[in-house]
Amino acid sequence: MRERPIAYLQAQNFYSSLPSLCSCATQQAGQNSQCVGDRFETGGKALQVWDIPHRLRKYPDLVGENAYFINPRRFSRIARRVSRRKPVVAVKSGRTAGGARAASSHTAALASSDRAADALFAQTGIIRVDTLAEFFAVARLLATPSTEVAKVLSETLANRAPFRGPIAAVFPDAQSDLVIIQAGERVVPAYDFPEGAVAALKAAARYGTWRATPAGHRAPIDIDRDALDRVLAENPAGWLSQADVARLLGAAGVVVAPSRLAHSPEEAAVAAAAFDRPVAIKVAEPAILHKSDVGGVLLNIEPDIAAAAYTRLAERLSAHGVTLAVAGVTPMAPRGVEVIAGITNDPVFGPLVAFGSGGELVELLDDAVFRVLPMTDRDAAAMIRETRAHRLLQGFRGSAPADVAALERLLLALGALAEAAPRIAEVDLNPVIVHQEGAGVSLIDARVRLSE
Repeated sequence: MRERPIAYLQAQNFYSSLPSLCSCATQQAGQNSQCVGDRFETGGKALQVWDIPHRLRKYPDLVGENAYFINPRRFSRIARRVSRRKPVVAVKSGRTAGGARAASSHTAALASSDRAADALFAQTGIIRVDTLAEFFAVARLLATPSTEVAKVLSETLANRAPFRGPIAAVFPDAQSDLVIIQAGERVVPAYDFPEGAVAALKAAARYGTWRATPAGHRAPIDIDRDALDRVLAENPAGWLSQADVARLLGAAGVVVAPSRLAHSPEEAAVAAAAFDRPVAIKVAEPAILHKSDVGGVLLNIEPDIAAAAYTRLAERLSAHGVTLAVAGVTPMAPRGVEVIAGITNDPVFGPLVAFGSGGELVELLDDAVFRVLPMTDRDAAAMIRETRAHRLLQGFRGSAPADVAALERLLLALGALAEAAPRIAEVDLNPVIVHQEGAGVSLIDARVRLSE
């Protein structure tokens, strides 16, 4: 079939669910005296159109898609397959926090639909751009075979003095309508301004890296369906008790640090003595979402002063207008790297698995990443690498490397749990203490909220 470029693309056909994108493509092509191939307005189903074997075999084209998601999970599954065969560029604007929903837990406070979109694109190899101008700049480069560009640059550089830096693109006169450079049978994309070329090269490099990385696999996570269903059946919407939190997470093999409830100073002393080591005493009221904000946490309490510590905790809470009815007594965990992990629900993308730097300053650090479902082992590993916490986990300033493998298993278990129980609205694990390699993780504080 003869090539019929679209806009600046050497592609045979162009698919998009956004009519304006198709129209803009036509207009761009007309401005540059190039014909437009077949264009299809697919009504929100551009990737579904491409996910047909005979189309994938027949057309080596680029897919343009507006970021409008009706079924994000299906979109994710299809996009993973299509992106392995051809570039997918999504136009999605709006990176500000103005559209973020009000949050309750630490995990939800870090989430937004824009971050969810970035997570989806990272998992599926989709190239995100913010404007139509960026779209055509990226598309122009992606539609030019990289081998042709390399050959032209090689021939050009061979006749010149050695270059110490890389050659990124050619920038013609701003008044010129040149968009490609013919070099015999080969073509090199040209740009009016450096910004367009840099954006295109960045997108192409990111897509190439994603495509060169082996596809991930769904890790087998055993879910105790009976135990999970019992917890769900016994609880209405709202925050679960600590006992039910342990049961629900345990259904996915996630173990919460042992804890005992104390309703008085005497009960706190008995609970601490049973652990026979320093403990943490924390307010256990479901309505108190951020314990540190009201002075609701005491650490490194020796068993012989646990009763006095309970009284001191009550006094601190009283200063914030809170009456202490029950406290949790938990043994102090060994030292390690504090991170946050959890589940939150986005109104568009559904359940998201979260990971980032944890502790009291979690919102201030704002070091968190998210992944949509379904998750693979590659997704879990990438989540950890993308955060600043990764440097600490690798061993920082003489500290031993942490048990990253155990952390990856935790993230995959959370993903499996979110898929198995759609009623889970939020899971907030903060902090999760990651110990030395081979020593696992400790879940110090865990909260779970169910929806209707």
